[in-house]
Amino acid sequence: MVDATHKKLKDIKMKYFFLFFSLNITVFPALAQKKIIDSSVFNKWPSLQNPAISSDGKYVVYTIDKMPLDNYTLVIQAADNKWKKEIVAGSDAHFTQDGQKLIYKSTGDSLCLWQLGTERCEYYPHVHAYQLVMVQKKEWLVLQISNEAKELQLRDLTGSGTKLFTHVSDYIFSKDGKSLLLQTEEQYGGQTKNRVQWINWEKGESQVLWESDSSSMGKTSAGSFAFDTKGEQAVFVQTQLQNRKTTISIWYYKVGMKHAEEKANAKTTGILEGVEIGSGKFSRDGKRLFFDLSKPAIQTRERTKVMVDIWSYTDDKLQEQQLREATAPITYKCVINLDNNQAILLQAENEHLYDSGSDLDDYALLTTTPCYGEEANLRLSCRVPLYLVNTRDGSRQLVKDGLVYSGVNGISPDGKYVLCYDHIHQAYFSYKISSGKTINISQNIPFSVCDKAHARAGLPSPYNIINNWLPGNKGLIIYDEYDIWQIDPVGIRPPICLTKGYGRANGIILRITEEGRVITESQVMLTAFRPSDKSNGFFRLDLTKPVFPELLTMGSYLYYWPYITGLSPLKAVNDNTWLVQRMSASEAPDYFATSNFKTFQRLSNVQPQKDYNWLTSDLHEWTMYDGKKSQGILYKPENFDPHKKYPVIFYFYQEKSDELNMYLIPEVTGSHINIPHFVSNGYLVFVPDIHYTIGEVMESIYNSVVSAARYLLKYPWIDSTKMGMQGHSFGGYEVNALITKTNMFAAAAEAAGPTDFVSGYGSVLKAGNSNQFQYETGQNRIKATLWQKPDLYVKNSPIFYADKVNTPLLIMHCKEDGAVPFEQGLEWFTGLRRLGKPAWMLQYDVGGHQIGGKEAEDYTIRLMQFFDHYLKDAPAPKWMTQGITAKLKGIESRYELDSYGSCGKDCKVCKEWNDKYKKDPVSVTQQVKETEARQ
Repeated sequence: MVDATHKKLKDIKMKYFFLFFSLNITVFPALAQKKIIDSSVFNKWPSLQNPAISSDGKYVVYTIDKMPLDNYTLVIQAADNKWKKEIVAGSDAHFTQDGQKLIYKSTGDSLCLWQLGTERCEYYPHVHAYQLVMVQKKEWLVLQISNEAKELQLRDLTGSGTKLFTHVSDYIFSKDGKSLLLQTEEQYGGQTKNRVQWINWEKGESQVLWESDSSSMGKTSAGSFAFDTKGEQAVFVQTQLQNRKTTISIWYYKVGMKHAEEKANAKTTGILEGVEIGSGKFSRDGKRLFFDLSKPAIQTRERTKVMVDIWSYTDDKLQEQQLREATAPITYKCVINLDNNQAILLQAENEHLYDSGSDLDDYALLTTTPCYGEEANLRLSCRVPLYLVNTRDGSRQLVKDGLVYSGVNGISPDGKYVLCYDHIHQAYFSYKISSGKTINISQNIPFSVCDKAHARAGLPSPYNIINNWLPGNKGLIIYDEYDIWQIDPVGIRPPICLTKGYGRANGIILRITEEGRVITESQVMLTAFRPSDKSNGFFRLDLTKPVFPELLTMGSYLYYWPYITGLSPLKAVNDNTWLVQRMSASEAPDYFATSNFKTFQRLSNVQPQKDYNWLTSDLHEWTMYDGKKSQGILYKPENFDPHKKYPVIFYFYQEKSDELNMYLIPEVTGSHINIPHFVSNGYLVFVPDIHYTIGEVMESIYNSVVSAARYLLKYPWIDSTKMGMQGHSFGGYEVNALITKTNMFAAAAEAAGPTDFVSGYGSVLKAGNSNQFQYETGQNRIKATLWQKPDLYVKNSPIFYADKVNTPLLIMHCKEDGAVPFEQGLEWFTGLRRLGKPAWMLQYDVGGHQIGGKEAEDYTIRLMQFFDHYLKDAPAPKWMTQGITAKLKGIESRYELDSYGSCGKDCKVCKEWNDKYKKDPVSVTQQVKETEARQ
């Protein structure tokens, strides 16, 4: 046995001896392989950002980040690819409304106005900011100039007209562009005079609304300007600093008044004492003015008593959460009726005002005694009354009592109905404001409108992400699992399946591409996803005809799917040209132009992976131990050889197979492993879905992952002795659970994973709230309290089975983790250490639930070294064999491989290799592997 071990160490020595010298051998081009992904690429991988399309659909603009390195390039091109310009460091680009020009910021503080399709560019120097504004059917370019005069230049883009204002510190245009508010600051005899002026474009008139100077009122300024929708009224905030005291008030102006008048201050009737007034906003009819109030939660008081926290069972919030919120301001929404100047407080402390969905117009939605922290997540116990608040007089009417906190959908666009999703009844309800009548409007849909399959242990949420409405009272659009429905908010007309059951019949999930709006077109674009093969594409739905949706394109790409990723298609305002994005696991995201979603004109071609040993992704399906089918993704290197044996790393986080066609970017590992990095370096990575049974969490993980591993072993190119696994957060828990139930994995790494359901149930998160919801209705899926089913808490806690662990484990957990308490990782490590199990824990001083920067770079190195050692028989690094004492923390990294451990003696070859390794541990490791691949 000793001789065999010595022979193995000698073979490793000779391997690295030849690899070291082969690094300096010139490889003929014909034998050259694609580059291996290493640390040198992490911060220079290019990507596309900020796309836009001109109104006529003839031009597009986008940015390529990190091209060139440490910079970016603005690309302007014709949608037919007949004209193209690339500008290094160009940014903040916008098309003019006629689609004829593009304006962008160039290097420094210059601005360029490019005549599209030509070589003409008009430059404007020293521009601080710019804006495009329509005034009297003409488009104007508004420039804020960075000079001593603080010029505001307005240039007519349809002619030669130019207007100039000086000493401008702030400005705003009305929505129709006919009016302009200016604030100017000028020096007179050593004093600063502030003015707010109203400029009327149609009449060419100017009026001073407000002015102050430093001598009479201290330091006074105006800001936070706002117009009403008609451009006839304006509001702004005055801030006055005098004798170290700040006073804030709201000022109001209406066309016809001689000057602006103070409308509200801290002493106005109806406004709470000791509050600060925030910016104002008009109602849509211009008759009311909404604004915010804020005050510190606890006034500054002298603390003379004993400093003690008293935790009471009657407190709505835990003391930890109260302490964190003690210095945070409390905000309120207030409204002033401009007819009678009456201020009405719309909410009190401990009340929550929802975004009404109607721009805070006639009504707002409010809940009293809102749920806090864990209660807000324990949906079953968090029931609140929902009120409709009349913003004219502050009166309230009860819409629904006992509503689950997250079930408020908002007010209909016409302001006539309140929409709620009732988690208890799993149905949509409408409340008619005029009659006070509540109706179940989805009860006649024959399929569930909520996602029961992914409800964890709590109440299922509706399939809709955001609500879409049809104009008038034609209806609300909601989803079942596959299809799209129109439901009547009045509850009279029966539900209509707009997609005619096509989605369910064909196993395709159909969703409206542009969410959260009133649909006015007769035809709408649908995005589609087929779970069986992960294909994605687009359909067209005709809302005027009872026909099936029209298939436009469907394939093995990821175009856009809101539950995964992608760019929502961008349509030209005045043309049927669209800008879409397309990607796959082996094809980086690029932009395409299309008018029919059947043929696509490629616009960009940024494919950095072509120079590297990239990956392929295959969808696999197998039968789990419970007899049910499951799916997973197998990532293989581009140079995959079916005649070789490969180590495989299992990575998982619940269900991820829908990401089959997602493009993965090489980057440092701050949480889960970077799949392109590992695959390019000769690993296979398998990502199996995990399907859960309530209360049987660890058994579900075993059922899903071990069955996947057994399935994968049928392939001869899988090395059954070199299988590892890695996960982060709940994926880390999944790793911890598995190593207590199987010894089939040669190594495992987990980051920020829970281990103890008992102590975790009673823990308090960094935000100050209890973690109990996570165990009862969240990912931990117990669906019971610790006292109702203590056996399930023990049964699903890896810590109680630490003695069963035989798999070497690398833990990463930081003290400032806000999602999973650090104590979970600590008790896991100390338990394994007490039992003499091979385990290492990385705890970074800078980092929380995830890490970044140099800490992530360090973790990337150590994670690769850990798996290389156990899955590729590489020598162990010194941080694993010798550790790093506290005295050497931050001084030594000990990335170098342990020459004693690999050779049995301090051999010269290993020493020379380690000297190189110290300079760039990751890239040198890749060079070794690259040379090995060539041989």
